[in-house]
Amino acid sequence: MNIETLSAATFDDAVTLLQKALDNGLDDGKSYDIAFGDWLQFYFKAEGEKYQSTLPASSLKALAQYQAAINSFYAALVYSKTSQSLTDDDKKDLELVFQFSQGSSVTEAKLVDVVERLGLRAIEKMNGNQLVITVLGLALLIGAYAGHSNYLDAETVHHQTDAHLKVVQAAIDANSRLSNLNADIAASAVNLAKSVADADAIEIGRLSLSADEIPDYIKRERTRRQHSRIDGLYRVTRIAETDTGYRVSLEGEDGMAIPASMPMDGSGSGKILTDLFRSLESKGAIHLHVVAKMRSGVPVEASILTGHIQDTLLQGFADSD
Repeated sequence: MNIETLSAATFDDAVTLLQKALDNGLDDGKSYDIAFGDWLQFYFKAEGEKYQSTLPASSLKALAQYQAAINSFYAALVYSKTSQSLTDDDKKDLELVFQFSQGSSVTEAKLVDVVERLGLRAIEKMNGNQLVITVLGLALLIGAYAGHSNYLDAETVHHQTDAHLKVVQAAIDANSRLSNLNADIAASAVNLAKSVADADAIEIGRLSLSADEIPDYIKRERTRRQHSRIDGLYRVTRIAETDTGYRVSLEGEDGMAIPASMPMDGSGSGKILTDLFRSLESKGAIHLHVVAKMRSGVPVEASILTGHIQDTLLQGFADSD
């Protein structure tokens, strides 16, 4: 295998290289290994009298959510499944060590080893521009831009408009796995902000917010959540019975994993359930009517509509590792 090492020694190097990949400026016949510099880290800081060497338990919970987002991205990329498919060795390799600075509320975690390890696994799945977009997009979303949900959010904080965010947003728009990661990381960032909502100021990655800006930042994430119809072809990867119906793990044509529920309400749910099990057993695709809760444009929780009955012809997805 022809593998070339690319350098992302600095933050600017990473953004420039990402733009090159988005412009299809790399060789799709090659695989690329990306070497990162020490700039690649997670950074969180809360300022205020009560945040001297202390953080509330809710902050630690948000950090665990941040770790879970990285695990989910890895599982979707490597196994095309949810994070439940991760082995103990996977979890150990991905585990971050958060360092808390004495005498302050600064929290940091080095990300280089985790991102480079994931990059090596990504080589098994993709080449060229797609590979570089995926790995650099991951690095920037969990590092420098962990606090940004999207470019427009940054524009509302006028003194922080960052042209580099347009490049990262283009990567998110071009890659469904990055879009899903962005939603998960954004949710953890908002929960970090909520955990220290009374702080004098906070920093998450390159984003800094004053006490006056923190409430608006939290509110924007809430108002961005909405419901949308996402009808289409899905493969069923798991079905579990609940007290009121079924929990169903769906996989879209783009490989995105979507958790869904389906009630047993008698209005066609029996036929749909039969087709869901057929899809699970055959690994074929089924056309479903689905409504989903969206966050930053990504479905995070879905419901299968049982009132829409049609012939559901099973068909296979194109292989898209």
